[in-house]
Amino acid sequence: MLSFVSFCESSFVSPPALGSSAPSRGAAAAVSMSGVTRNAGMGKLQAGYLFPEIGRRRNAYLEANPDAKIISLGIGDTTMPVPPHILAGLTEGASRLGTNDGYSGYGPENGVAPLREKIASSLYDDKIAPDEIFVSDGSKCDIGRLQMMFGSGVTSAVQDPSYPVYVDTSVMMGQTGEMDQATKQYGNIVYMPCNPGNGFFPDVSKVKADVIYFCSPNNPTGAAATRAQLQSLVDHANKQGSIIVFDAAYAPFIRSGDVPKSIFEIDGARTCAIEVRARNGRRRANSSARDSFAHSALTRRRPPVGRSTRSRSTPASPASASAGRSCRRSSRSPTARR
Repeated sequence: MLSFVSFCESSFVSPPALGSSAPSRGAAAAVSMSGVTRNAGMGKLQAGYLFPEIGRRRNAYLEANPDAKIISLGIGDTTMPVPPHILAGLTEGASRLGTNDGYSGYGPENGVAPLREKIASSLYDDKIAPDEIFVSDGSKCDIGRLQMMFGSGVTSAVQDPSYPVYVDTSVMMGQTGEMDQATKQYGNIVYMPCNPGNGFFPDVSKVKADVIYFCSPNNPTGAAATRAQLQSLVDHANKQGSIIVFDAAYAPFIRSGDVPKSIFEIDGARTCAIEVRARNGRRRANSSARDSFAHSALTRRRPPVGRSTRSRSTPASPASASAGRSCRRSSRSPTARR
């Protein structure tokens, strides 16, 4: 199933003030298309989403400098073909939907049970139960869904610097004040400095927030929090009654034994944390085919080293399968994510 939204630009232009004269034809006439009130939070966003802006600037530079060799630091994307074992799982799952016995309609809202069981065993060594896992269409989407659950009355804390989705969704939900043009920071967001001076880990004892967004390894710094550091974060959240939204998107890159790959390796995390985890950015149109493909891919043997061993596309990487991020929820959280 393919879903999409179609709109014209005038649908998003703010309506004219009451009592103002009718606009003339041309660009100005667009404001007369609708008088529906817009979400004021959207108007606080600065220059739109970061990554399209990076893309525009890159393209403009290449147009003026066609011979330039650019290393893009924009949005992450895949650069290699889908490995054969993953492609075989996708093909097999889609083919089953073309048979009377194999067609299943919409999949379960949490993701098919065999996939969630594989995620629990492959990624969490069965420390997490399958019914604590939610397979969705992507972690950025789920960050937005979590924000809707939290509402506009909470205060959020983010690493500084951090991936932009945490701040942007807070702004759109109406949690923030205006942006301070001098500091380029929004009011009512707690920015946690992560820099060489503090070892890229904030002083969590000073963090006063309802929701703490924490990504380890961090994007964009690459810094990964140690077990002791994450224990201090969890202890602080439990002490002040905060919720940690832990973004483990880059956990497959961790190789150090003292660096946890999941917040749920930390004592006390189950009472204060929600983990989101993305395995791949590819999107799939049909959830039944997607989940069938995911389970098939997870149960296939990983190819030998040297034949497609990218961590984000291996059988132990369900989110290439789940088309987004697999998410775990704690006993405290009424919803799950990614």
